[in-house]
Amino acid sequence: MKNTLTLHKTGTAHGTSLPRWAWLAVVLAIAISAVAAQPVAGFSIDVSLTNGTPNDRSDDLLDAARWSDRSGSFVEDGVRGLGGGLEYSVSTGFCDNLIPRFVDSPTCEDLTLSIQQSFDIWGEDHPKLRFEDVTGRVDVELPPSGASDPWRGYGSEIDILALSPDQYASVRGYGAWTQFWYLFADPVGTNGSVLPGNSLTSADIVVNTEACFYLDPEAAVEGCNDFAFLMLHETGHVFALDHSNVEENGSFDSDFDPLNSMSVDCESPHDGLALSDSVNPESVMNLDRWEQARTLMALSADELGALQFLYPVCSDAGDLGTEN
Repeated sequence: MKNTLTLHKTGTAHGTSLPRWAWLAVVLAIAISAVAAQPVAGFSIDVSLTNGTPNDRSDDLLDAARWSDRSGSFVEDGVRGLGGGLEYSVSTGFCDNLIPRFVDSPTCEDLTLSIQQSFDIWGEDHPKLRFEDVTGRVDVELPPSGASDPWRGYGSEIDILALSPDQYASVRGYGAWTQFWYLFADPVGTNGSVLPGNSLTSADIVVNTEACFYLDPEAAVEGCNDFAFLMLHETGHVFALDHSNVEENGSFDSDFDPLNSMSVDCESPHDGLALSDSVNPESVMNLDRWEQARTLMALSADELGALQFLYPVCSDAGDLGTEN
């Protein structure tokens, strides 16, 4: 069985005429049809985060988007950030709309558990990254069409929906589509310092109700999406990570060995990282890994390095275990 991916982006809005708090929307997708990709290693932040130098990727990390380590939760305090965990809601009707598209017969509990497990893989062993299910406490809400302030965040910090292309045109032809929003404001880092870049406020994962899926790997069907791996991959986009093999020499690593652990300075995470064109077939965000899917439901050294860069912790408790 082989599922393939492609990158599709649209709906950006930014410019020099906008104030510092202006917003930018970015969308990434998992595709159903094949696409050629350049194999590279390391992690990639979204290609729209250019630090004002779109023809020079070497300084892109200074423009990274992060969930700010602010105290308080969204549900309890109206604060968007890591303080209360990343709070997510699954839309009403998600299971009813999506389960008929599975070639096996998962229950709604199976799907919601799979979503939580995919989130937990990204947060494993990190003292600051956790995901809290607030379904039923916060209504799922996409930014209204033409909204002037989508950057402020609508719905939960992460909303998960199942919609048809007629309901959400961007998902047409894709297994899922992830869109995130952020402020042009330097985030509070998990190392206790203010880090350069942007502060994420919300992300929307929309699963296509016209695609096909399976949950049990024994039920794999050519051309259908492994739902668990789909969610694992889409969570990388929630962190504003891009596909690591879309652009040649467009990923960052601490050396040119794609298979070893990545060394990141917790106090100054940008230091020591450089563009790499090496190959890591194990990366969750590498399109070529899609065909291996369920056999590799774990983060590679590249994703663990990306988390160390985005969410550095200067203590033994923050050891992310990047050794393979």
